[in-house]
Amino acid sequence: MKPETILVVDDNPAVLTLAKLMLATEGYRVYAAESAKQAIAIAQEVQCGLDLLLTDMLMPEVDGHDLIVTIRRMCPLVRTMVMSGFSPEDSRQRDYLVLPKPFTQDQLLATVKQILDPQDLPGGS
Repeated sequence: MKPETILVVDDNPAVLTLAKLMLATEGYRVYAAESAKQAIAIAQEVQCGLDLLLTDMLMPEVDGHDLIVTIRRMCPLVRTMVMSGFSPEDSRQRDYLVLPKPFTQDQLLATVKQILDPQDLPGGS
């Protein structure tokens, strides 16, 4: 079974590097992008071979929500998740989970697993 592929997008290089390292050490194939433009280029390059888009919400030029919309148009099967240092209140109307920053490796991995492997959770299908 091939490893699941995650595209991590954050304009903060420290957060980007840390999230990439946390996921890679668990066996995920991880691509990292510092901007929406770079993330879109990666999605095109891998021909939508992404299982999960994990993006920061507040970024210059294009925010996380708009990036999700763009990537989903290109790759309709990709699952999505947002990291944010701000209140996730408006995410209740959205169809993605919000991982509050700062987060631990355990929190990140548990949330990623919840999205990628929902059948492994109690009540999952």
